[in-house]
Amino acid sequence: SIRDDTYISVKGIAPLKLIRADGINIYPQVTYYNYRDITFTLYFPPIPTKTTSMNLIEPGGWKIYDIKLE
Repeated sequence: SIRDDTYISVKGIAPLKLIRADGINIYPQVTYYNYRDITFTLYFPPIPTKTTSMNLIEPGGWKIYDIKLE
């Protein structure tokens, strides 16, 4: 599952909170998988068009820094 307080951070703007998730439950509901790789989509508010990188932060969980955007 993913926490509902997950957000993306982009330099120069306030954190953008998760709007919804497809293919994975939002905590406290749990998603169980019987296989190694999963695909899911996380939705956030739009980011500025000239953004070149962002961070994905799930408090108490995932923290993925410097995600390159093309």
